[in-house]
Amino acid sequence: MGSLFTVRNSLSAISGVTTTLLVWLAASFWLGAESQRRDAARTLESMAVADLLIESAVAWAQERGLIHISLSTLGPVGSERRQEIDNQRLMADAAFGKALAQLRPTELGGDIAALALDVERRLTAVGALRQQIDPFIQQPYGPRARASPSNSPEVDPVVALLDAWFPTMNGLVMASQRLRHAARYRARTALRDVEALQEIKHAVWLMVEFAERERAMIAATLAARDPFSLDEVERLSWYRGRLEQAWMVAETYAPRQAAAQAVVDQIARVRDDYFGAFEAIRAPIIRAGMADADYPSDVDEWLGQSAAALVPIHELGATTATAAAVLTAAHRARSERQVLAASVALVAAFVLAGFTLWFVITR
Repeated sequence: MGSLFTVRNSLSAISGVTTTLLVWLAASFWLGAESQRRDAARTLESMAVADLLIESAVAWAQERGLIHISLSTLGPVGSERRQEIDNQRLMADAAFGKALAQLRPTELGGDIAALALDVERRLTAVGALRQQIDPFIQQPYGPRARASPSNSPEVDPVVALLDAWFPTMNGLVMASQRLRHAARYRARTALRDVEALQEIKHAVWLMVEFAERERAMIAATLAARDPFSLDEVERLSWYRGRLEQAWMVAETYAPRQAAAQAVVDQIARVRDDYFGAFEAIRAPIIRAGMADADYPSDVDEWLGQSAAALVPIHELGATTATAAAVLTAAHRARSERQVLAASVALVAAFVLAGFTLWFVITR
C-alpha cells in the first residue's frame, strides 16, 4: 500500500483547501455586496412612498387650516380661497393614492394593511365633513353670523363643525404618518448618513404640522377679532413646544462632520427666517391676543406673512429628501460595482480551483 503523504496528495490537499477558501471568500464578498445593493434599492422605494405620504399630510394640514379659517370668518369665502381649498384636497388625496399604489403587495399585510385601512376610514369621515362644511362657507352671510359663544354644538351646526373639523383632520394626518413609519424599510446594512437625513425629514414634517396648526388657530382668531381663550393659549403653547422639539432634532444634524452642505445651509436659513425675522411678527400678535388688545395685523396679512415664513421649512424638507435620495443612489451604485467585482472574483475563483485541481491530479 502506497503512502498517503505523497507529493501529489499533499499538493492536491493544499490546492483543495486553498481554492475552497478562495471560493468561500469570493462568495462572502458577493453576498455582502448584494445585500447592500438590495438594501439601497428598497430604501429608495421606501423613501418615495414616505415622500408621498408626507406630501399628502402637508396638503391635508393646509386644507385643515383654510377650512378652519373659513368657518370662523364672517361672509362667504372668496373664489381664490375656494380654489386653494380644492387644490389642497386634490393634491393630498392624489399623493395618498399614489403612496398606496407604490406599497409592495407583500407589505400590505399585518400592521401596514390595518394602518392603511385606518387612513382610508378617516379620509371617508373627512369627506363626510367636507360635504357639510362646503355649503356653510359659501353662504352670503357667513357662518360667524349664526355662531355665538353661548351656542353649543347640539344647537348650532357651525359650532358643531368647528368642534369636529380640527380633531378629525388631526386624526387623519397623524394616521397617515403612522402608516409612513410602519412602511419604512429598515436597512440591514449600515446606511447611517441616510438614516440621519431620514430623521431630519421626519423632524421637518413635525415642524410643518405644528406650525400649520398654530397658523390656522391664529388666523381664525384674527378673522373673528376675538382674544385668545385659555384653552387656545394652552394649545398654542403645546404646538410651539412640539415644533421646537422637532427643530432641536434638525439642528443636531448641522455640526456633523459628514453633513450635507445644502442641508446645513437650509437649516441656517430656517433659523434666520422663521425663528428670527418671523418671530418679530408672530410674538406681538400672540401678546395682543392674550391681553385682549388690538391686533397689529389682520388675517390676510398674517396668512401671507406666515406662508412666506414656512417656505424655508418646506425647502429644508425638499433639500433633505434630495440629499437622502442622492446618498442612497450613491450607495446603490457603489454596491452594484461591488456585486460586479465580486461576481468576477467568484467566477475566477471557480476557474482557478478547477484548473489547479486538474493540473495537480493529471501532471
